[in-house]
Amino acid sequence: MKRIILVVLLTVAVVAAGCSSVATPVHSTVADAAEGEAGDFVNLELVRISPLAGGVAYSDGNDQYAFVVYDAVADSDDIMVVVKNADIAFTPEIGDFISIPEGKLVASEGDYPLYVVAGSVLKADSQ
Repeated sequence: MKRIILVVLLTVAVVAAGCSSVATPVHSTVADAAEGEAGDFVNLELVRISPLAGGVAYSDGNDQYAFVVYDAVADSDDIMVVVKNADIAFTPEIGDFISIPEGKLVASEGDYPLYVVAGSVLKADSQ
């Protein structure tokens, strides 16, 4: 009988611990992402590649692109994005409208205290 009670108590404790965990925030705008924390996720529906920070840069050594984006709907803050070449099916250019359905915020000591590591970048329809 004591074993059954112990098993029930342990099960309740494990379920309670799992339910009390806080979900990682998901930011859907650049302004929200810029005020987020490292480790937060992003899902940016429509952003535009900015000419800031030199436009679009490509690193042969890392096989990745880096560029700054801002919300296309509202003139807002901007944030740096880094994406592996394998995770983008087009060559990004200044002014492109894109979406970043999956990404994660990473801390930096550069001009942008946070930047997005994009898991995928899609070209949006022309606006």
